[in-house]
Amino acid sequence: MIVIEGNCWGNNYGGLEKAPDANLTLSFHKYWNRNDEASIAQPLALRDKLGVPLWLGESGENSNVWFRDAIRLVEGHDIGWAFWPLKKIRYNNPLQIDANPGWDALVAWWLGKGPKPDAKAAEAALMRLATHDVRFESNIFHPDVIDAMLRQPHADETRPFKPNRVGRGAATIAAVDFDLGPAGRAYADREDANYHIATGGKRVTWNSGLTYRNDGVDVVRDPQGRPYVASFQLGEWMQYTLDAEAAGTRMLLVSVRGAQGGTLSLRLNGGAPVTLPLAPGSDWQALRFSGLKLLQGNNRLVLKAENCTDCEVRSLEIAATAGS
Repeated sequence: MIVIEGNCWGNNYGGLEKAPDANLTLSFHKYWNRNDEASIAQPLALRDKLGVPLWLGESGENSNVWFRDAIRLVEGHDIGWAFWPLKKIRYNNPLQIDANPGWDALVAWWLGKGPKPDAKAAEAALMRLATHDVRFESNIFHPDVIDAMLRQPHADETRPFKPNRVGRGAATIAAVDFDLGPAGRAYADREDANYHIATGGKRVTWNSGLTYRNDGVDVVRDPQGRPYVASFQLGEWMQYTLDAEAAGTRMLLVSVRGAQGGTLSLRLNGGAPVTLPLAPGSDWQALRFSGLKLLQGNNRLVLKAENCTDCEVRSLEIAATAGS
């Protein structure tokens, strides 16, 4: 098979008036635009004109929301796809290269933010990157990216990011471990994808901390490297699936802080929301709710920012039952 990719990053096929061979495929790129019919109108028209199949030969560099919508769009038109790349030193690919500190020192020097490493240290950092850091067993696996690419284009239901099992003892759920699934079902965030080609050049960083997950929720790390939710703002929410060993009423403590204070809410299994007031301050606070009525088996708990400006959420802790 002869694969032809256009000029100008795979999208300019000017002058191609007919297929030069019967065994031909056109390969195009798709980045940072809307995932609608208009965004692939040109390659679709070429497919009809030339009578050849299409292949989305390169795409990526975006959020899980964008990945899911792009793949759903092209597969709906019988177009196969490949994303660029499988792994890199970023959080928004299936595999992330965890680069060694020597590499970080080199980058800091290149950016004018650190001293120049000596030649031996630079060579050692580059060789470790090339022979160790890039290997699969050294990589950080991102299940949320895989889920967005392979499951979400065909299914809207949510799934637990981690098995949040609730027995008789205390159970702690990290705030960053909200459910897997599409935006609007597993979580909601004001900015969840980058469409700067369609929006006049404004680039959006959907996860401001550039770490842990590739969804729209902003995640940063504390000085010990532990991830938590940052910039939790008005109208944003996250859903958590809890697997309860037995039905019963438990106490929930939500670890939150916000310089300006605000209001959060809890909603369990679609019931009425419960308001949690947050006092202003720089210290973490444990917001308490003593009436968490869990069902046996799966429960869905939604935490929402009702009136917050850059609140932060660290964890949700379900207290142990009496006598446990």
